[in-house]
Amino acid sequence: MADEDKGNQCDNVVPLLRAVQKECADVSRTGKNEAVESMIELVRDAVRESEISPEGRDTAAENDEVVFKKRFGFSVNAAQRKSIFALKREADLTDDEICLLKRSGSLRYDHYPATIDAPRSLLIYGLLMMAVTFVFAVYILLKTGFGELKSLTLIPIPIAMVIGLVYLIVLIDKQYVRPYRIARRVKESARCGFPDWRNPPDC
Repeated sequence: MADEDKGNQCDNVVPLLRAVQKECADVSRTGKNEAVESMIELVRDAVRESEISPEGRDTAAENDEVVFKKRFGFSVNAAQRKSIFALKREADLTDDEICLLKRSGSLRYDHYPATIDAPRSLLIYGLLMMAVTFVFAVYILLKTGFGELKSLTLIPIPIAMVIGLVYLIVLIDKQYVRPYRIARRVKESARCGFPDWRNPPDC
């Protein structure tokens, strides 16, 4: 296993070493020192990143506010970062799901571990909004399809409105529906007592 990891590191570093050689050949002697230093720094970054495991990246984000913000797009204190990562590991959440829960206001991280606050009423409200938006979009299409527009030049207007309504449905799904589905999945995982919700046992 160690030999395999070392081989993977070499695969990452060799192309950069070749880039160093090419960069040095293309610049004058006075500029070679700066070019070499720049490319060596790239090689060091590649080696450093190749040595970091997923667990290591989680630890770095949990302990470093800057790394956490770069990864998730928002900033919290040390205790809250630990709370969020505890939930992430326990519920097997992805980075995208953490970001979605934060944007929707469903992520509660003031206690340990963090929890997901997405009640059924949130789902019902979201589905109602999606239904109303869908009906409105169909109404616009029917009006356009039956030629009630006074001029063909006005056709792009309802088309643009329908596209906007479809985008609105997607936003409603992310804001109200998906958080509830994630929360339900996590609760089912906890109830059944298995770590991988994608392969649940019969419970």
